[in-house]
Amino acid sequence: MNSITAKEAWDLEPGDVIRCQEDNCTRQVKSTFKTDDQVHVDYTDGFGESYSPSDEVGLDTFN
Repeated sequence: MNSITAKEAWDLEPGDVIRCQEDNCTRQVKSTFKTDDQVHVDYTDGFGESYSPSDEVGLDTFN
């Protein structure tokens, strides 16, 4: 069963699985790079994107 939760982008860490709202897929966080006003996230599928540190990001976890 899936349980979707969320956390702020600043708190993302490798291994987190993101639920992408626009294309209804999941992506696993490979790494993050943080600056004062931005969090850049690289995913294991080669995709990457940036967030504001306080952006709420939906997670997908399997229970």
